[in-house]
Amino acid sequence: MPKKLRIRGIVTSGMGRGSYYVSLPQYRKFFESLLGQRVFEGTLNIKLRNARWYDIGLERNKYTPPDGHGVIYYALAFFRGEKILLIRPARSVHGDDVVEIVARNNLRAKYNLKDGETITIELEAEK
Repeated sequence: MPKKLRIRGIVTSGMGRGSYYVSLPQYRKFFESLLGQRVFEGTLNIKLRNARWYDIGLERNKYTPPDGHGVIYYALAFFRGEKILLIRPARSVHGDDVVEIVARNNLRAKYNLKDGETITIELEAEK
């Protein structure tokens, strides 16, 4: 059984740009291929507690869109049993302690998440 890395973070509002980028075909198709289903056109921003995006293994997987848009680093993960994609755009304007979640649903609405709420995400740990 693979080990799980549990990371904790705080829900935080972004700048509203996630919906634009997730809606672009080159990103949307990639996200859907990893999650195996349609994705919500938006992201949920998480401010990591005591970690940076490169501390949790996102740098191991990189996607470079063929059209020249920005690189993203990513990892498959789970939130409340739901398969999600944890991403970090290379050109992010956020601090190194902020990552974004791409999922099938609007997680903020589905789980009534509020800014400042602490959540736990599970990633498969590197062997």
